Amino acid sequence: MKTREQNIDIFNQLDLFLKSRGIICADNLIFQYAEERRRSNGFDLPRHIMGLIYALLSNHRKWEDIEPKRDKVDKLFSDYDVSFIKGKSGHYFAEGIFTLKAGNIATKNQMANLHYNISILERIEKENGSIDFYYSSMPANELVKILSGNGPYKLRYVGKALAWEYLRNVGIDGIKPDVHTRRIMGSDRLGYSEKSVATEDEVVSAAEVISNHTCLSLSMIDALLWSFCAEGRADICGNNPNCDICPIKNHCHQIR
Repeated sequence: MKTREQNIDIFNQLDLFLKSRGIICADNLIFQYAEERRRSNGFDLPRHIMGLIYALLSNHRKWEDIEPKRDKVDKLFSDYDVSFIKGKSGHYFAEGIFTLKAGNIATKNQMANLHYNISILERIEKENGSIDFYYSSMPANELVKILSGNGPYKLRYVGKALAWEYLRNVGIDGIKPDVHTRRIMGSDRLGYSEKSVATEDEVVSAAEVISNHTCLSLSMIDALLWSFCAEGRADICGNNPNCDICPIKNHCHQIR
């Protein structure tokens, strides 16, 4: 594990480098959602459905391919009107998503189970007073396990990564352990894990330590790492890393 000083240096360097490329992580939608949560008295069911659908659409897709189509997605789901969605089949929504070229390999199954997943959100609301009250009653990492596990509140076709994405879409601070964060935190890169690709739990645990060391939110840590790695952003530490211009290569195992 990195020391406090190493973590501070790594994330200061990432922030400075990304800003030099015109990438301002605080402009990320996730931060807008967090601010929306701070200003509100809690999100209603339609807002949670929106957050869930955005998460499902991000499955095995680059978000920059989906983001320009958000208005059309919102229209397809009638701005997440619950009665409207319940009145349409999963096939209707899957076809609409594919027409927008916003689908992925799981879209048909995701939409086939959309009514079921909405019923789970309704159950959470009914049994706990509100969805947000229940979500606020425990640490986010515990909630992820509940939503992606095998219990009564399990959401179908939602694993840990998509559960994190959904929660972040409703303004809850967290890090999504996707291919980028798992790889850069692995033993071949920054070394937050002894495995070449860090596990989802290792990413979350490491991010919590980094947050404590740097006073950055988990969402900001995620945004910095993702923007540094992703195609269409800085694309420095992706599948084929550009080590020659990496600002944190002195912390990396790749070139030792």
